[in-house]
Amino acid sequence: TTSPLEAGLGWITKFTKDFTNKAALLAQKEKGVSKKLVGFEMIDRGDMRRTEAIIRSMTSRERRDPGILNASRRRRIAFGSGTTLPDINRLMKQFADMQKLMKQMSGMQRKGAAGIMGRR
Repeated sequence: TTSPLEAGLGWITKFTKDFTNKAALLAQKEKGVSKKLVGFEMIDRGDMRRTEAIIRSMTSRERRDPGILNASRRRRIAFGSGTTLPDINRLMKQFADMQKLMKQMSGMQRKGAAGIMGRR
């Protein structure tokens, strides 16, 4: 398994609380990380906080169905999250792109499994 330090998430790990393997993580923090998870790097912590603020400013219905977000709802979310309208639009575009990618991947998985199972 990969520790939070190896994943580059040491900045978000709270060592003030008790949790399983706390001693091992503290030792790893002191010695330094021997390996790092490739391809997982948070460039700007502010992006994560901004995204969280935007999502928290949405109603539960808006979180379930982002398709209902019209201009006035987006303005309200921007005002409530302390962000700008382009920030909201960028997050919604990223979400739609990721949703599309996931659908494509699941379709490929189904086709691949059917192709393997159907041919003998």
